[in-house]
Amino acid sequence: MMKSSQQALFALALALALVGCMGKKVPEPSPSDLFGPSTATGTIVGTGASLYRRGTHVLLVDGHSRFFLESKSVNLGEYEGKMGVVRGEITANSHPSFFPVIEVESVTLLEAEPLIALQKYDVPGLMLSFEAPRAWESSIAGDRLVFFLKGEKTPVIAVEKKMMDALPEGLPVRVGGRNGVRIIEEQTGKHVLYIERVEREAILFTYFPQGDDPAPLRDAFYAMLKTVEFASPEESSPGSSLSSSQSSPFIPCGGPAHVLCPSGMYCAVREFDTGIGACKPL
Repeated sequence: MMKSSQQALFALALALALVGCMGKKVPEPSPSDLFGPSTATGTIVGTGASLYRRGTHVLLVDGHSRFFLESKSVNLGEYEGKMGVVRGEITANSHPSFFPVIEVESVTLLEAEPLIALQKYDVPGLMLSFEAPRAWESSIAGDRLVFFLKGEKTPVIAVEKKMMDALPEGLPVRVGGRNGVRIIEEQTGKHVLYIERVEREAILFTYFPQGDDPAPLRDAFYAMLKTVEFASPEESSPGSSLSSSQSSPFIPCGGPAHVLCPSGMYCAVREFDTGIGACKPL
């Protein structure tokens, strides 16, 4: 009799355990756990090569980064800023903290509105114009224009005028046909571009990283810089008195736009995370 009671209790306990297991919701696997042949739809954004992670581009899905992209057979630079279906093999990145990588085999463009709608801004106080995402909220005070993400109080982009005798030392760049330099603060990740406009005056373009994944905002910032137009191009010339402290002339090259050097020169990469460098004689 005692043995029968023990068997009954064991059966009851086993039944309750099975019910409990069936009631538990099995968590869905994260994108990092899904490897193998796959397709994904989104907007392809250039992010540049890096020494510490894989991928030359990012795929934005519903406005959020989901995969890094790389390819040996497809020129992803031709699809930058466009929406399409990416087909390839999902593989692990160099570290679990980075998004997985799609080794792209083909891209099919979609005839659809871009995920990021742009709006043109004319800023008479700064004598320039450019295009920026319509979703950004803007505010201008004097000669300083700032952009905020919706619901945030800290600006993500600032554009302002600054009087200065010479540009600081930094990586040579060109924005809107004007010479300038770029400085990246390692501790904060802030990007500051000093672009000469007229004598003793520069325009500062500053990017303030936000969120756990700042890559999309950073890429949007540099996409914005490509659209900059100064109101009076004739005011700037190679002999402008506001010059960089760099002692030798430079020709920028590389970067997300894959700018090539003139014949007889090669691109010496200075920033491996963006691929930007300066042309030097062979």
